[in-house]
Amino acid sequence: HPFALLVEHVQAFIGSDDPDTMHFEDAMRQPDRAQFIEAMKKELQDHIDRKHWKIVPLKTIPKNKMPLPMVWSMKRKRDPLGFIIKYKARLCAGGHKSIEFVDYWTTYSPVVSWGTVRLVLILALINEWHMRSVDFVLAFPQAPVKTDIYMKPPKVPPDFLIPDLPEYSDRFHFVYKLIKNLYGLKDAGKTWYDFLRKGLIKRGWQPSIVDECLFTKNNIILVLYVDDAVLISPNQLLINHKIRSLQKEYALTDDGELKDYLGTRFKRHNDGSIELTQPRMIERVLKLVGLDPSRNDTKTHDSPADSNKLLDNDPDGKPRLQKW
Repeated sequence: HPFALLVEHVQAFIGSDDPDTMHFEDAMRQPDRAQFIEAMKKELQDHIDRKHWKIVPLKTIPKNKMPLPMVWSMKRKRDPLGFIIKYKARLCAGGHKSIEFVDYWTTYSPVVSWGTVRLVLILALINEWHMRSVDFVLAFPQAPVKTDIYMKPPKVPPDFLIPDLPEYSDRFHFVYKLIKNLYGLKDAGKTWYDFLRKGLIKRGWQPSIVDECLFTKNNIILVLYVDDAVLISPNQLLINHKIRSLQKEYALTDDGELKDYLGTRFKRHNDGSIELTQPRMIERVLKLVGLDPSRNDTKTHDSPADSNKLLDNDPDGKPRLQKW
């Protein structure tokens, strides 16, 4: 459908033209560069503390291996209303320089479908189940790397100390040999997903045959989108127990009761109705097409969906083999 194609292209353009996502050079020209530098210090120290790599002399790496560049991905993380909640500086591998069948093989990694997210979270809201947000801290590097990967030291501002390469000259004579998976590698997402899936199955979680990023265990559901997860259950104590259990094997934070997920705010009203909003996304789309609602010459009005239309299942479709 032409409109569907338009929406797809608009969403792709928004993702590539996000003013809050930038490279190192761009971030250093921003008025809030100091916050990005602090985020860089924290990111680098976290990798060193967790022993995600080791230092090796440049001249010792194999001839068939070339050290990949290490690059920064900077981002202002906002809530659905547009307020900055965190500055992120993520160290990534320059995977565009890697060689297929030398540095990586298969690359596909699944993520939870938006249909699954809406279905499960609305079921939870209707039934008044508890929903807890969980964030896997530095998720990809929690998984071991699958092959030998060597990295050049990252670009940093003048007078920025790299703790494990304290001498400036060290940056030209030593490289990082990865021990753990790193963002930016061609197969980084798959390596992380395979590692987490294997660990969850070992702990008794069962992946859904409908959506392989939805896991169930007894009376609890886990929805996973890369490193953002939601635990859902009628039993709050069961959620607490499962989070503590997962923290024994994975570095993760309990972010409390779920309010926002994947840029969408879920809200239950007193009359029992459920509201899903994406105000930040809507504002960006309107500005992109020249319909900025803050301008006096632009008028907006609500266009609700038809409440009289019933949505039925496909009578000729295949039956589900499990309830989730």
